[in-house]
Amino acid sequence: MTGSDAEGRAHNTLFLGDNLPILLNYLSEASIDLAYFDTPSRSVQEDTSDSWVWSDDTERVLSDPVEHLGNLKLAQILPPIIEILGRTGEGAIVTRLAARISAVHRLLKPTGWLFLQAPTAISGYLRPIIDSVFGPAGFRNEIIWRRSPGAAPKHSRMTDSHDTILAYARSRETEWNPAGLFVPLSPDEARAQGFTVDDSGRFYRLESLTSPFKDRPDSVYEFLGVTGSWRFTMQRMEELYQAERIIQKRPGQTPRLKRYLDETSGRALNDTWVDIPQLTIRSPERVGLPSQKPLALLSRIIEAGSKEGDVVLDPFAGAATSLVAAQSLGRRWVGIERSIATIGMIDARLRATFGEGVRNSIKMVGLPETVSAGAALFENSPSEFASWCMLILGGEAQGREGSGVYRPDGTIRFAGGDVNDPVIATVEIKRSLEDREAIARVVRFAERRNALTVIVTIDEPSPTILALMGEYGTLSHDAVQYPRAQVLSLADLISGRRPEIPTSLIPFLHKERFTTDANSTYNHPLDDGTDQ
Repeated sequence: MTGSDAEGRAHNTLFLGDNLPILLNYLSEASIDLAYFDTPSRSVQEDTSDSWVWSDDTERVLSDPVEHLGNLKLAQILPPIIEILGRTGEGAIVTRLAARISAVHRLLKPTGWLFLQAPTAISGYLRPIIDSVFGPAGFRNEIIWRRSPGAAPKHSRMTDSHDTILAYARSRETEWNPAGLFVPLSPDEARAQGFTVDDSGRFYRLESLTSPFKDRPDSVYEFLGVTGSWRFTMQRMEELYQAERIIQKRPGQTPRLKRYLDETSGRALNDTWVDIPQLTIRSPERVGLPSQKPLALLSRIIEAGSKEGDVVLDPFAGAATSLVAAQSLGRRWVGIERSIATIGMIDARLRATFGEGVRNSIKMVGLPETVSAGAALFENSPSEFASWCMLILGGEAQGREGSGVYRPDGTIRFAGGDVNDPVIATVEIKRSLEDREAIARVVRFAERRNALTVIVTIDEPSPTILALMGEYGTLSHDAVQYPRAQVLSLADLISGRRPEIPTSLIPFLHKERFTTDANSTYNHPLDDGTDQ
């Protein structure tokens, strides 16, 4: 499942495919420390919208729940819940999640955690399902995350402004990570608790130095003209005084300890989180998926439920927020997504956050690795083949279906360049390339946009076609000449050959590339205020 750095292998894994068979067949029992589910989005903008459609697959589960769920109690609980919900979108997503909850239970270590995030419409139905798998004693917390303060009530109901996060422990051995159970106080919270700012800009407050234990001989002595029972030994008091950490405002007044806010644990977490707002359309970390959750939210969950070096699983990796949080916190991770386009976005976000070297720590499973596999993908789904090509080439697929106008299969954006330099390369995908006029149309489209042209073919291009590419000349970018038109075959892509083009921007985020040592610790947060 996950490799070992010492053995020179990738220690994070990104799977392409349906998460249920991957959970059942590709991951080892008792290998996961924390599993996080975010209920698949119902938005048609995301690849998961059909998870909310009752289908033959969900009907099969209900027809023989013992066979498909592998858990007798769960098989007994699910049918009555579907009787209440009906064969609806809510019934479909609850059925699908039930099968995955059962599968993840087997994968968790005895000390492992499950965090399942769900909208209020279905969270109540998921509680008995998880109870049937983990047992009622496995329930630890129902966390309320307030996404927004809310708006005016609607005619029939109040505004839904929160998600529910159900936290379940695999066994009695499961414990919170103490370091993750406190959060820093905000400036307003600090002031409300008596902290003020000193000349260095740090928050502090004065705290008592006296001790209630007056019978300890070494605690009673005179200090700064005041005799009392003190919390520290005389030697320690002298050290604190020399460090200007003991304050006596006037002679004879009881001295007090200057405690800095950044030395305290902060505020203890409870089960109501109101300090992490949902992302807005202008949030720097947003990558375009409506269901994307804030990095701060996933960081809090992962830090509270795991330790450095632990393995985090997200079967619905989506916007990669859980993977970014895990990587930033020094955890290993396993992510699963069924769309190559989403895999490409995950790859782009990780590289934008941690640099190109992060790819050395990731093993991708399920992508074509042979010419025959690539050709089969092209036959089965040309759009997914285009997404795979753009993942390799560092661009974005354009999604031509139903557009009504010609668009290339993909584009690659360039970094740098002068004002008149080309800023993109258009990418065209063809089964074969023998029609000179078809080639000319593609090149003319790019020329009108001052763009380079890259053509990818399933079949090997003939020597005549390869020679034709040279007739279109070159374009200059940053004073370097690049072929105006070039062709690569599927076999070229599989073998590692890449087009001659300028350094590209990271797709989706359009961020300048930067590199890191493959063995370095990644600590480049995405939400650092820069434009992503």
